[in-house]
Amino acid sequence: PLEKALESLKEVYLACSEENWDGYGAFPITEDVYHEAKRLIESLPLISFIPMPEITPEPDGEIGLEWYKGNRKTFVVSVSGKNEIVYAGLFGINKVHGTEYFGDILPHIVIENLKRLYL
Repeated sequence: PLEKALESLKEVYLACSEENWDGYGAFPITEDVYHEAKRLIESLPLISFIPMPEITPEPDGEIGLEWYKGNRKTFVVSVSGKNEIVYAGLFGINKVHGTEYFGDILPHIVIENLKRLYL
């Protein structure tokens, strides 16, 4: 699963590294964003109940990683290449969102929200 996620990330990066990749004026995904998303994916715990995320290019030049478990159960993390993670989650009627510094280790809040989604 890790290799597949990294391959998907590379495909997204290559397809979206040019300006206006979506035909609507999207910003390109930079090498910094790509490397930060790669570092995030590689830092995810290899716990059997947490799958690898769907990788989505965002028109503002960020990369989103999304975990979806069903109706009103989703968690999304976005990286911008600036050592910062922006996250949002929907857990039934409960919502969570925030911004965390992403240095050498994955912020604990990301793991906690993934556990909340899948446990």
